[in-house]
This record gives sequence, structure tokens and C-alpha cells, in this order.
Amino acid sequence: MRLMLYREQKTVGVLNKATQFQLTIRMVLDECEQRILVEYKLGRELIYNRKNTPLQAKRNAWGGITRNPTMATINMQLTATSLLKGRKIKSKSFTEICDIEASITQSCKAFKRLLEACPAFKGELVVEI
Repeated sequence: MRLMLYREQKTVGVLNKATQFQLTIRMVLDECEQRILVEYKLGRELIYNRKNTPLQAKRNAWGGITRNPTMATINMQLTATSLLKGRKIKSKSFTEICDIEASITQSCKAFKRLLEACPAFKGELVVEI
């Protein structure tokens, strides 16, 4: 299994220029891993899940409530199938993109262990304690 990561950043906006970070992720399986994925129906296995957090509200200078969009997080669910197709993730927060990348990398390592364990789940196992 390989995890292909492509990082890029660009400046967006005309008046309020801001940097937008983009992470493109794609998982590549060899033939054996692909066969295990199909045989054990692991395509819907959840690799990464992140729910939106409420936008942080604060009072503006006129007494009204404004929302702080920098406090919003990306809402996404990534399965094995979606990562095989490839996925682009965009954010204005560099730390959020780095956290997402680290979490997905760690989850893919666990998914690889799952792929290796599936065919070996046969027969007898003796554990010496």
C-alpha cells in the first residue's frame, strides 16, 4: 500500500488576499491488497471522520453577533474506496491541514494492518502469557 500526498498552496481573493492550503490524497493498493479489499468487503471501512464544530460567535463593534470562520473545521468522511479514487481537501488553516494529513496517515497504517490480518484470521493461535 502506498499513500500519495500532494501539497499545494495558493493565494485566493481579490481584496482580502488569503492563503489557501490544499492536500490531495490517494491510496494505491497492490493486486493482493486489492483482492483482500474486495473479498472482505472493506471498501466502506471508515479511514477518517471529522464533524463540523459550531462556528464561534462573537460580538462585533455594533453589538451584533458575527461568526468567526477560522474556527470552523472541515466536515468529511473518508472511506477506503474514496481514498482509492483520490480526495482533495482545502483549508485556510495550515495547522488543520497538517493535523488532517497526520491523522489520515496514521489511519492508513492501521488499515494496512487490517488488510494484513484478514487473510491470517484462520486456524489456531496460541498466545503464551
